[in-house]
Amino acid sequence: MVALAIINAGIREKILNGWIGGKASLVLSGITLSFFIFGLVWLMIPFLNLRTPTPYLLVGLFWALLTLAFEFGFGHFVMKKPFAEIAQVFNIFKGNLMLLVILVTALSPYLAAVLRGLLR
Repeated sequence: MVALAIINAGIREKILNGWIGGKASLVLSGITLSFFIFGLVWLMIPFLNLRTPTPYLLVGLFWALLTLAFEFGFGHFVMKKPFAEIAQVFNIFKGNLMLLVILVTALSPYLAAVLRGLLR
């Protein structure tokens, strides 16, 4: 998922910003990353081989927490940004859809399992 996020951000920064502008590219980037994450989960979910809904929900929650930890940890300790600046990735009024990405990350295992018929 981290690799997908990095590739997605690279496409946004190198291509989309010049074509459609910063705010629009940020919105499109959030939507595409959400689709990429769900697609990856869709492909990988059968390998979890879980039988009940709760573990799928817990896996999604764990992935969402890891995403948040990476976002804040990498941003603060590697990029040396203050937490207040990092938190701006959750500002939907600036076009950032990181909240959508976190929600999709959290719910994708369960939704993919249901849609693939792994849960009844």
